[in-house]
Amino acid sequence: MTLVYWECPTVFAIPISKNVELVMFFNQFLGSICDIIFVFFYQERYLASFGGKDLKKTVNSILSRVISDQLAAVTSFTGKGKGHIEFRKFIAVNQLLTRAARKNTVCKDEREADINSCIMDWLRFASDRITRRSHKKK
Repeated sequence: MTLVYWECPTVFAIPISKNVELVMFFNQFLGSICDIIFVFFYQERYLASFGGKDLKKTVNSILSRVISDQLAAVTSFTGKGKGHIEFRKFIAVNQLLTRAARKNTVCKDEREADINSCIMDWLRFASDRITRRSHKKK
């Protein structure tokens, strides 16, 4: 697990001794960061439980649980083409998918470029999946 370090805001000069409200705000700030890290960690573990026989099947399995086909149809990795939404701007989601895919023993040594390529393919074929499902319903 990679730890992320950041500068403590100057408002929170340690030790905090100015007033109680500032201490309470700092406590809430730290609590929200811990909640985010906790949720990220468990979401990663949950998504990693959906594996596959190879990288493509693993990434497809994870993506199908994170993004609906309707959203994927208007999204592209770079934001160019038919997709109006740029997937790579969602850094936390992209990082979560990459980390979850690498938890699979088959994919643990895969490059980020290979994972991104699988994401691009999955986004590209979203409209085909929607069409295929609508034909199955008939």
